[in-house]
Amino acid sequence: MNFLEATEYLNSRVMFGIKLGLDNISEILKLLGNPHEELNFIHLAGTNGKGSTASLLNAGLIAADAEVGLFTSPHLISVRERIRINGLAVSETIFAEEMTRLSKSVQDYPELQPTYFETTAILAILVFKRLNCDFVVWETGMGGRLDATNVVTPVVSAITNCALDHCAYLGETIEEIAAEKGGIIKPATPVFYGGNNDIVRRVILDIAAKKAAPFHFRGNDFYIHNYHFTENGMMTDIGFQTGDNIQVNTRLWGRHQADNVSLAVTILRHLSFTTNYDFNKMLSGLNNAQWPGRLQQLQVCDNTLTFVDGAHNAHAAEGLINSLNSRFDFKKWHLIIGILEDKDCEEFLRTVDQIADSYTILPVNNPRSAKPEQLQEMINSISPEKTVNIGSIDHIKSYLKTDTIITGSLYLIGDILRELTTEEILSVLV
Repeated sequence: MNFLEATEYLNSRVMFGIKLGLDNISEILKLLGNPHEELNFIHLAGTNGKGSTASLLNAGLIAADAEVGLFTSPHLISVRERIRINGLAVSETIFAEEMTRLSKSVQDYPELQPTYFETTAILAILVFKRLNCDFVVWETGMGGRLDATNVVTPVVSAITNCALDHCAYLGETIEEIAAEKGGIIKPATPVFYGGNNDIVRRVILDIAAKKAAPFHFRGNDFYIHNYHFTENGMMTDIGFQTGDNIQVNTRLWGRHQADNVSLAVTILRHLSFTTNYDFNKMLSGLNNAQWPGRLQQLQVCDNTLTFVDGAHNAHAAEGLINSLNSRFDFKKWHLIIGILEDKDCEEFLRTVDQIADSYTILPVNNPRSAKPEQLQEMINSISPEKTVNIGSIDHIKSYLKTDTIITGSLYLIGDILRELTTEEILSVLV
């Protein structure tokens, strides 16, 4: 296969839908010689914040001179973003060669045909093994217990937070969802929790105790003392149970990013105790972390502000609002929105309406896109006095004449970046 053929093969996997469970991916990896058993994974689950935490861990480990693989989803512009080595997207050549290897391994087993997500996860493992990565920062796709990424046995497990999302697959209550996320915990493997929900903490603690997994959580083992925005991002003050205190500068900003920074720093600190990698070098690298599409400012129009943020559920939207209100003193914005229909659209809209003075609704380039007309009706019901227009991504620049937040599905954010992106953003993504 060449790269085009490899991407066509990957796209053909969409027809197999979503398969929750580990049997399929386990059998395929067995055919490939179980390459995942020779890698050191840092496994991340959580409703929100996984990508930002992953980018921080990735940057810290790279600065400490480790060879680091990073697996995340979804991608914004190129599928190669999902598989990165030392911050760079996998090359087209390696992508195609390892996809060829994968496709040949299952060609005689029609019952083992992998889904799209399973294919990307297996491909990532093959790439990271081929390139001899010291660590793999490994983000779950959905949930944890039955997510394809859970086929690995990590050196560290981490859960950022839990909120109601993907309820059709993960459960209708926060306890059920926490139990699914906690399914990534492995026997005697340290687990770190970065949220502040007591119910979630108790669920995770119970799972960890049953598996004799050392449990470290915010409010006990580590603390956020303070944070404030800087010209180029944010500074976060983090304390530890031992009495140590550190300050961390990052380009990522937002109240929720303080949570992600504290979790990432605590994991890196733990790894510095269990390996020979230098913690101070790790800390110095955190300011290199970038995570496009999350509270990212775009330079589009003079004299107006434009931010994109993939706040794809109400919990993430609360983080977006808190961050904007802290930095811009409860300012109102024009909102450009597109979300998927399997989200709680009304709750999302009620949340973001707190900062909206007008709306443009865009369809998401995804079969699961919520219909703009339905979103328009919901907004009219929530805030009948506000202007709501339905637009097209082809005319995106015409909607940016006032201070604007573009938010909702990451699929929408990816399409927006294709339209508005700069060479600098592209270099981060691919």
